[in-house]
Amino acid sequence: MITTFKDLFGTPPFQLDKDPLKHKIKEAWLYRKEHKYNQAVIVLEEAMQMATGRNNELIVSRIIDELANTYYEMGKLDEAEQAFRDLLQRLMILHTKKDDDPEFIDVSLKLSDIFAQKGKLDDAEIGYKHCVARQMKVIERHMAKYSINYGGSHDIPQVVNQYGAVFTDPLALYGLCLEQYAHFIARYREEKRIDDTAQLIDEALKISYQIYGINCFHTINMLNNYSALLINRNSGPKANFINN
Repeated sequence: MITTFKDLFGTPPFQLDKDPLKHKIKEAWLYRKEHKYNQAVIVLEEAMQMATGRNNELIVSRIIDELANTYYEMGKLDEAEQAFRDLLQRLMILHTKKDDDPEFIDVSLKLSDIFAQKGKLDDAEIGYKHCVARQMKVIERHMAKYSINYGGSHDIPQVVNQYGAVFTDPLALYGLCLEQYAHFIARYREEKRIDDTAQLIDEALKISYQIYGINCFHTINMLNNYSALLINRNSGPKANFINN
């Protein structure tokens, strides 16, 4: 699933690493970005063999993460699910990550989408709700650091300019959680729940306004994607209202 908030976590200019193993991982990343998935898998399998004798669990986790994302984009859902599950275990046990850390939330969102695609809709919804709830708590603590009330956005543009990604990344991840949950409901759940998606998207749009501005491509693209989902669900009047 392609969503607008993901664009905030853009990748800086790419440089291949002198370390052969790190070079392999970056090479696989490039193959994935070019949709050359089979080549990416081959390179990652080679990287895993190289990593076996290094006793570096962080590198192994990075390889599993890249492999999981490759399978995910390929549509190999069983392989992707298993790899993401393995990654979550490693994040908790080896890297002491909690379920409200951004790495954990990111993987949980992808697992929720996999569950939805497999027809495990209740499991998917539990996952999305978990991500939204956890990240909302993160945002409350995050905003308190800057002495900002989340409901009052008048100070946010100034803080964005001053602190940049350090301030906006948690907000963007919360927006991503809201947007993906809204898309899930619009795509898979009952027609009577469409109004729930409007509330989620409205909150995501507020975040987008704060980070990107009202007329930014990200904000417009979010509205277009949401409207397309509503039209596909025969909710044309509501979609037209959103676009207007």
